[in-house]
Amino acid sequence: MDAAAKVRDLNFKYLAEGKGATVTVRFGPDGITICDPNRAGEGKDKVFQKIYDRAI
Repeated sequence: MDAAAKVRDLNFKYLAEGKGATVTVRFGPDGITICDPNRAGEGKDKVFQKIYDRAI
């Protein structure tokens, strides 16, 4: 699944739950990271999910 689709799906889910669309994606030299602050209670690895480990 690509980053845009994952962000879209998570934001749709959170909007339906009344939480707001807070999920974003970061593209950097270390790859692609999904940033999901709604999972803050689950730890750093859940908030910042690497989906690709190198720059594209």
